[in-house]
Amino acid sequence: MEEQDHNTLSFKNKKSAFKALFLFQTLGNYCYVPRNKLPLDLYKITIQMKYSTLFFVGFFCWSTTQLMAQEQKVTQQFISQEAFAAAVMEQNPNLKVAAAETLAAQGDYNQTRAVLLPQVSLSHTAVATNNPLMAFGLSLNQAQIETSDFNPTTLNNPSETKDFATVFSVQQPLINMDGFMNRKAAKSALEATELKESRTKAYMTLSLTRAYMELQLSYKAVSVLEKALKTANAYLKIAEDRYEAGHLLRSDVLSVRVAVGERKAQLEEARSGVRVASAQVAMLMNAPQDIQYVPLDSLTLLAEAQDFFYSPLKRADIQALDLVTNAMKYKYRAAQMQFLPKLNAFGSYELHDTSIFGTGAESYLVGAQLKWNLFKGGQQLGSTKKAKANFYKAAEQAVQYKNESELLFNKAKSQLDIASIQLETAGLAVSQLEEVVAISQNRFETGLARTSDVLDSQAQLAQKSLSYAQAIFNYNYTKAYLKFLTQE
Repeated sequence: MEEQDHNTLSFKNKKSAFKALFLFQTLGNYCYVPRNKLPLDLYKITIQMKYSTLFFVGFFCWSTTQLMAQEQKVTQQFISQEAFAAAVMEQNPNLKVAAAETLAAQGDYNQTRAVLLPQVSLSHTAVATNNPLMAFGLSLNQAQIETSDFNPTTLNNPSETKDFATVFSVQQPLINMDGFMNRKAAKSALEATELKESRTKAYMTLSLTRAYMELQLSYKAVSVLEKALKTANAYLKIAEDRYEAGHLLRSDVLSVRVAVGERKAQLEEARSGVRVASAQVAMLMNAPQDIQYVPLDSLTLLAEAQDFFYSPLKRADIQALDLVTNAMKYKYRAAQMQFLPKLNAFGSYELHDTSIFGTGAESYLVGAQLKWNLFKGGQQLGSTKKAKANFYKAAEQAVQYKNESELLFNKAKSQLDIASIQLETAGLAVSQLEEVVAISQNRFETGLARTSDVLDSQAQLAQKSLSYAQAIFNYNYTKAYLKFLTQE
């Protein structure tokens, strides 16, 4: 089947190419100008004009052929809203970015465990030196000091001394107040990121719902305009037959042809809308855009009754903002606590020997350190001011976002009422125009109405049908948007 289609396309492309070549040949004959019949200057100008015409016409034919070939390569694929939603949730880049941000926040929070857990290390070091002080210290660590080692000559000019040391060390934070605050900040940031990811999924659900409805609307427009064009062509045939019979003026036929041209232009615009809507669907799925998607179901009215209640404290995005504010508050407290001392306990166990991984001599070290950074060149003061400013900024942004969210909800509620009225009005208009069209057709059949009158009524019906479809879209999307604004 695919091979047959390919051959058909190839034949169509060859046919178009032959037509273009024939046109080139015809235009070449057109470009011939007898040299002896024109003055030289006029002859040159005429030749330039004719060949310019030939070039542009030829370029137009080639471009048209290429565009036809590209359009022929477009394949269609039916898709349901459920399959579309599943593909978006699995492949959409924005959702993957949100998931990655959650993982990054989880990593930041895991890093703050260092303020609670010990730091443990194990190392093995090999050194060789003839430095007097270091050589004596290494021999001492190896428990190999003898009386002869105190000879001034040996002390001043020791031979090369080797040491292989295995060290196991532990450091345990005891008091680190700024670290504790930073851990709380990281936890709040993690919870905020998880809620943001949830809100991103909800927004993506809204986006894919709109994209699928726009795809349905675009195909509805094509269907309405195809029917209108078919009707206009039928009346054009009738008008031409009546003109040939002498029962109709040429002006009437021309007006019908104008109406047919308008329907064709509107239909091409609608088909362009289909391509745009299909590209949007492909983009949300992160899929190639060389496929034209077709919805399995048509645009229908969501008539179920539903009450919408705005509860900002339950919305994921608003909760996330509050958590971000808390994180900034904890970071501000952490910056203030930089001035407090830190208490750490530490210990180590060492093995020294003249051979690798040897255990000739052992020693241990335990202790505690109280460290107080009194002044670091103004760094602590600067970081504290910055943390304070970030905290106040986050708090004000949260208040502003909450106010804007409430405003959007109230606006959407008003838009739903308006959309409901527009839906009812558009439905009545379609019903009335259907009666007008029926009456016009009856009058036309009995010779009491002109062809243009019938086409005008048909055009009005098509326009109102499109308006009704648009009203259904507006009503359905407004309900979906309100659901998004009130979703917990």
